[in-house]
Amino acid sequence: MGFYAQDDFRVLPNLTFNLGLRYEFLTVPNEVTGHGSALRDIQHDDKGTVGDPFRNMSLLNFSPRLGFAWNVTGDGKTAVRGGFAEL
Repeated sequence: MGFYAQDDFRVLPNLTFNLGLRYEFLTVPNEVTGHGSALRDIQHDDKGTVGDPFRNMSLLNFSPRLGFAWNVTGDGKTAVRGGFAEL
């Protein structure tokens, strides 16, 4: 499950910044018999691991998003856009 919020800030008549924040809530799948299985290293190990797989139970899965849009000539015909996101 994930959530995302974004807002745009016009700092100049021809420059807009986009600021956003994404949050992902990852849970561990439940197996009915209590035996989870995961591959440790898919390139070098073909045996599964029985028991608790590697878990990412962190609740701090925030990912910032930054972007901009620059109207170069001011007439709306030429724009430079860019963005960054941390995964």
